[in-house]
Amino acid sequence: GRVFGNIFHLASETIYNSIMAADGTVSAQAIDYVLKNPQNIAIAVDNAFVHEIFGDSNKKKNKIIYNGKQFINREVIIKYIKLVLEHDKTIAPIKILSLEKDVYLNINIYDGQQEKEIKIGGRIDRLDLIHDQDNGMDRIRVIDYKTGRVPEEKIVNVEELFTGEKLKSCHSDYYLQTFLYSCIVSRHNKQSGNLTAISPALLFIQSASDTEYDPTLKIDSEKVLDICNNNLNTKFEELLAELLGEILNPDIPFEPTQDKDRCVFCEFKNLCGRN
Repeated sequence: GRVFGNIFHLASETIYNSIMAADGTVSAQAIDYVLKNPQNIAIAVDNAFVHEIFGDSNKKKNKIIYNGKQFINREVIIKYIKLVLEHDKTIAPIKILSLEKDVYLNINIYDGQQEKEIKIGGRIDRLDLIHDQDNGMDRIRVIDYKTGRVPEEKIVNVEELFTGEKLKSCHSDYYLQTFLYSCIVSRHNKQSGNLTAISPALLFIQSASDTEYDPTLKIDSEKVLDICNNNLNTKFEELLAELLGEILNPDIPFEPTQDKDRCVFCEFKNLCGRN
């Protein structure tokens, strides 16, 4: 799964870098050109396979030799990239601010013994700037691509991102990840004087073909158009600091989850005795 994701991200990055203008703008016309010339998508995917799996050893006379499973995955990745492009075409122009960008945040925690500062972060799949037609305002979207399906249940409040109760039913871990990145971007932008709204988004690729689809995250059915509204960012950072303090507290031992369904596909279940 991770390799599949790496290939998709690398190929997507290649495509968008090839069609964005000098200022990062991607027009509907540029997207349409790629969709009408799908061989460019195939080449980007092939090059990503070479980078992530084959290296030059598998290339014979400039042709990659795929096995059956790899060929199927190749076709799926090409399809996913087309879906993302088709979705973006409906809201273009889009200004790409960054692709595959690493971001970090220093956060103060209490580990049960002392106050300390730790560093936390990750890699944002895509950071872009769009003009929201609904309210006439610009907003920066912190986008994470997801290849699964949109969860049927909803997150009601920020607290649910930290309980684990909705981990399976609505991928609260996905929400937590994207909220974290959005808080980091928001803090960095404020320090630089940029007050543009920051909006967390999960782009579930399988739903991207729906003309009504909007990847903007929702809390209790309300779109998070700016993570700073209603102090969502402040509440999130407080709960994050509390959780990290608990994780790093030497007096609180690590224990297996009580939800055994999570153990079925866990790579580490043999370490904690959950067979």
